This record gives sequence, structure tokens and C-alpha cells, in this order.
Amino acid sequence: MFTIDFTSRVPIYEQICNNVIRLASAGVFKSGDRLPPVRTVAKEIGVNPNTVAKAYRTLEIDGYIYSTVGRGTFMTDKLTKDTAYRDMALKAFREATKNAELYSVPPANSLLTLLTPYTKEAVRMIEVNHITKRFGKVTAVDDFTLDINRGSVLGIVGSNGGGKSTLLRILSGVFDADSGEVKINGQNIYNNPSVKGECFFIPDFPYFSNSATLENTAYLYRSLYPNWNENAFRQFCSVFPIDPDAKIIDMSKGMQRQAALILAISTCPRYLLLDEIFDGLDPVVRRLVKKILIDNVSANDMTVVIASHNLRELEELCDRICLIHKGKLLLEREIDEIKLGLRKVQVAFTEVPDNSFFEEINVINLWRNGNIFNLTIRGTEDEFMPKLEERKPLYISAVPMTLEEIFISEMGAAGYDAENII
Repeated sequence: MFTIDFTSRVPIYEQICNNVIRLASAGVFKSGDRLPPVRTVAKEIGVNPNTVAKAYRTLEIDGYIYSTVGRGTFMTDKLTKDTAYRDMALKAFREATKNAELYSVPPANSLLTLLTPYTKEAVRMIEVNHITKRFGKVTAVDDFTLDINRGSVLGIVGSNGGGKSTLLRILSGVFDADSGEVKINGQNIYNNPSVKGECFFIPDFPYFSNSATLENTAYLYRSLYPNWNENAFRQFCSVFPIDPDAKIIDMSKGMQRQAALILAISTCPRYLLLDEIFDGLDPVVRRLVKKILIDNVSANDMTVVIASHNLRELEELCDRICLIHKGKLLLEREIDEIKLGLRKVQVAFTEVPDNSFFEEINVINLWRNGNIFNLTIRGTEDEFMPKLEERKPLYISAVPMTLEEIFISEMGAAGYDAENII
């Protein structure tokens, strides 16, 4: 039903949105029709479920679809055969207008006025502009720039001491950058209580007073956070294996993280920043945490930023990943784009090609045992497979790489000591 061009520069989630609009224009999707579930679409087109969820959130924000808990996602009456292509054109124009504004190019006509609500909504994000943070002679974050779109789940990975925790503290307004700035919804976050009120930060070691329990801390948070959700708090207390009247400081590290997450989600933050949230959690609780985060991102348009060494957990949860090393941003892409961009190939040649051939097919890592080669190739199978098959190999196999394998390869290709990165 959905068609995706993995070689296109258009983000995959936008292609999914365009597919829905296209199918509405053809009369396949009508008002009230139920859309295929997120995981069904993800399996059909071979992408991360969070990419599909991001597309559905975008369509819901635009008023094209709506979600009902326990029932699914349905078309509204906004898209019809008559309006679908018009709305697609307006969406493209809004994007062009946004870019024109960014580079101070005057709009072509008065349509800009009609699109003002959309352009304002589009800038709702975390903007990190050339921030640097030093502690003595150590530069923890070095000229770091990044945009984090609303409703996204961003994973931050990197080496120990690479700057992940410092970056999160700057994003949450705990630290002030020495230079540069962090804006949320266009406002500086540091020393700005109204903006900080939309954020909740759980550090690597959550802090609680000696007498703090879930119950008495919730009593305090009810007065501090205007969006506090009592029903959510009670529900989370019932599903997590934790005593709400027990002193949190006496709990294990994993239980303290659970307590912090219960309180955080109950405040209904628009931006949730998590530092090693999965550390110390057993498999059952990790699965529960991931489900809660995904549900809240989808239902409440919450933006989540997670710093973690656990790439497997991030792979299942995030729609984007950024890699930092020595305080610098080395890589930031959609997970599906990252995974599609590299392949692990094992091939046995009858005649070994010269080095120019491996350069031609964009090999970034090579290990050889006789005539058998293990290659890491940058590109899609459609690009390199025909060239490999022209060599009439005795055996050839191409498989996707895990995020860990990808990042080690990327770091090695960049000249870093890959063994000490992740």
C-alpha cells in the first residue's frame, strides 16, 4: 500500500505522510477509515516503528488523522479527493517558505499570511546553537549545534566522558553554556522558569531527600507542575513494582530510576530528558519503560532525549540518533537512514580484485582471510550488489548492521580508536 524510495533525500516519515495524502486523493482512505497499525506499516515497508509513529503524529498535528486509545488511528474529514493534493502543495509551500525565512528571502506572495499558523507550529523544538562548555581545562561540549524536532525521540550515544551528560544538563537548563545558546520554543531555557516548567530532567543519579517517598514527592509536585496528572500517577504506581510509601533513598539504583520516571511522566512534560534511564532495570521493567515512553510521545506529542550506552534499547525506541565524541557532534540521522546506509557483506572471490575495485564500491572496512572478504560497504544493495556479482563470486551474503557495528565502523573510518567509543 505504501511505497518508499530509500534513495530519496526526502525523510522517510515525510514519504509516509505523502503516501497517506496520495491514497486519500485516490479515494482509498476516506473520512472515518482506520489506518493500518504502526507496526503493520513498519513491517510492510521495512522501517523502524517509531518512524511510522512520527509520520502519524505529523498527520495528526495537521488535522488529517486522529487516534483513539484502544481502537486505533482514523482519517478525519479534512482530507478528501478534492483537498488532498491542495494540502500536499500547501505543505510543500510551507516548507519552502520556512526555508526562505531562514535565509531572509522575501516570500513570493501573500500566501505566507495564510500559512502563518503552520510556520509558527513548525519551529516548536529544541534549538542548540554552537554551545561550548568548559570545566577548567576540559572542554566537555565543543561548538555543538543540533535541532530536536517536537514529538521525536532522540538517542545520544558516545564514549565515556564524551559530553553526553553535560549536554543534557545544558538542554535542561541546569548548566549554562559558556558560549552559544539553547532555545525551547524560541526562548532561552537557562534561568527561565516558564520554559523549564515544560521540561523534566532525570540525571544518571536521581536526587531525592532522605525522607522522600513517591507519595510525599507527588504532594509537592502537584503544586509545582500545573499539568500534573493524578490519574497517571496512580496508574504508574500500580504497574511499577514499587512501594509509594517507601523511602526512595533506601531503594536500589534501578528502583530509584523507576520512581523518578513515575514522577516525571505524571508531570506531563513537553520535553523529557533522560540520562542512562535503562541502567539497573531488569528486562521486564525496561520493556514497560519503553512502552510508557512511546505511548506518551504518541498521545501527548512529547519530545524525548535519551543519553545511553545501550544501543539496542535506543534502536528500538528512538527515531533519530546522534553520536558525540570529545564534546563534538559527529553524526546525527534517522535510524532507518543510518541502517540503510551501511551493509555488512561476506564474499568469496574466484579472483581477488585490486584495491581500486573496493574503492569503487565504497568499502570503508575490510577484513580478509584468503579469498574470503568481510566488507563494510557504504551504500544500498542496489548500488553495490551488481558490481560484486559481475566478479562472479563463489559466495556472497549481505546483512544489515546493528547500530553498534555501524558506529564502530563510522568511528574507525573517522580515525578514532573504535574499541573505546561505545
